Amino acid sequence: MPSSRGEKRFAPTTRVLLSRRVTVAWSRRRVRLGVLAASALLLLLWWTWRHWTWWSAADVPLVPAPTRVPTYELATRRWATAARLLDDHQTILLTGVVDRNAPKLAPACELVLRWGSADARVPLAASDRGHRCAFLQESWEEDHHNHPDTTFAWFLRISPPLRPSWLRARHRPDLHLFIARAADSVPVMLPAPQRIRRALSACLPVLQNNARVERVVEWLQRLRQRHQLEAARMYLVPGYNRTLVQQVSAAVVSDPQLAGLTVRFQVVPPGLKLHYFGQYLAVYDCWVREATRSRWTAFIDLDEEFAMPLTRFLHRHQSLSRWLQTRQRHEPNVAGYTFGSWPYIKPGLHQEPRRQAPQPACYPPRSGWPKSFDTAAGIVTVTVEPPELCIGPPGRRKHVLRPDRMRQIQIHNAHAREPYRVVHLNTTEAFLVHYRGYVAG
Repeated sequence: MPSSRGEKRFAPTTRVLLSRRVTVAWSRRRVRLGVLAASALLLLLWWTWRHWTWWSAADVPLVPAPTRVPTYELATRRWATAARLLDDHQTILLTGVVDRNAPKLAPACELVLRWGSADARVPLAASDRGHRCAFLQESWEEDHHNHPDTTFAWFLRISPPLRPSWLRARHRPDLHLFIARAADSVPVMLPAPQRIRRALSACLPVLQNNARVERVVEWLQRLRQRHQLEAARMYLVPGYNRTLVQQVSAAVVSDPQLAGLTVRFQVVPPGLKLHYFGQYLAVYDCWVREATRSRWTAFIDLDEEFAMPLTRFLHRHQSLSRWLQTRQRHEPNVAGYTFGSWPYIKPGLHQEPRRQAPQPACYPPRSGWPKSFDTAAGIVTVTVEPPELCIGPPGRRKHVLRPDRMRQIQIHNAHAREPYRVVHLNTTEAFLVHYRGYVAG
């Protein structure tokens, strides 16, 4: 039998070994916990940096005071309203208003870069750097009307292209476009950095004075909550309802359902004789201002909203923003989608609309309509004098577009620049819910 002395020596040795094992195991555990904590901290820091614009927008909703769409005189009865440099750093998209009877103009122009200059009327000889630009093409609104003024868009090519390093610099230059014999120079907006671009915005042309505040707010809530809308740009008539704008602005700031939503109001310039309160001017101006600022922009009215397909597993309606991201991964060359509309009835505030009987909606005749219509697209004619236009399902179409890739935008159609294309969706996949007259009812 072992002596008591040997037993006394054996017991401390066992305890020491066990203590060492525990110490080593605990040390390894602490190392693993430290690695996990450091990884979690790095992930949190990356996520905060990646989404810092969302935090700032959610904390301080941006609703600036209404501003008038500026006009820069280019020639007799021709004004520019906005200009944007696109992502290729050599194409400028410019829009404005012109007399519909004026000839098409291919102007000579120069792009001037200035660092720290606040005066936009400095002569060309005093510019820091000059880049010649050439006229590429011009597109016009294609609605049939007899108003003297119409909206146009120019595409201009800069030579040589701008250096991307100038636009990525901390102090970026101011760009001014000088058109030959023009009275004013046109400031050119720079492309927005990729990290601050919005996923989805909406353009509303035009907010009528008879719209009810609570229904405008409800429209914003549904787009924000259901489709992750990040910004809305609303255009107002020159004599706009100030009370309406103030109440909508106050609701955007105070409503938690609209947290993070940016709303901007812009006023159509007075004195222009445009079709339907300047609807096309609003569309074209928003087209230029949202190009490179938003990845996708929806051009819809207050009595319209999107009905998206159901998800495969949860059987819930997808958001428009998520649906666009998924489609873009599979269709990278698609620059827009047009949605057909179905007539719906909206019973009241915060109530879901219900579909009307599938019958065509007829509208009174208007000068310039063609004599026959494409029945395959759901458009038919009624044999009455004067003829009416009856639009059956899929009804009038509206669209969601990538504005920096468009060649022409109409109210109910759009055309993309090469090599991109616009897809016309079938109403069985996704469509617009159209409850006509509800917003002002």
